[in-house]
Amino acid sequence: MTFLDQQRWQGKIFDGTWRRADGGERPVVEPATGNKLGTVGFAALSDLARAARRARAAQVTWAAAPFRERAAVMRRAAELWAKYSDDIQDWLIRESGGTRAKTARELSDAVVLSRGEVAPSAPGALRAPLSRTDIPHRFGLASDSHRGVASVPGSA
Repeated sequence: MTFLDQQRWQGKIFDGTWRRADGGERPVVEPATGNKLGTVGFAALSDLARAARRARAAQVTWAAAPFRERAAVMRRAAELWAKYSDDIQDWLIRESGGTRAKTARELSDAVVLSRGEVAPSAPGALRAPLSRTDIPHRFGLASDSHRGVASVPGSA
C-alpha cells in the first residue's frame, strides 16, 4: 500500500474512518487535461452532521491531551509530509493545476507549521496569543477562531 492508496479513499469521505458518503460520489478532474483522476465522496447533510459530532469529540480529546503528546502527533505529521512529499506534490499538481514551485512551497509550509514553527511564506498568518507549555522555552498558539477541519488522503 502506498501513502496515497486510492483503494482506501476512492469515492469516500473521512469522518474518523474512510466510508461511502450518503451524498454519493463526484468525479475529480485534472484541470490541465480534463482527464478523470478519480472520485471523491459527496457529503450530504447527514454526513456533515456525523463529521461535526466526531470532530467535536476529537477536539475535546485533543485539547485534554498533554502538550508533549500533541507535539509528538504534529511532529509525526511533519515527518509524513516530508517523507511522502513527492507523491503528495504530484497529486496536488494534477488535482489543482498548481505549479511544481507552488506545491513545493505549500508542502514546505505544511512541514514547518506541523513542527510548530512559523512558515516564512505566511508572516502574520498565525494571529493567535501565545500560551506557556510544560516545555521550557516553548510556547503554544491558541485561537478561538475555528474555521473547520481539513484532511489529505493518506495512511498514517
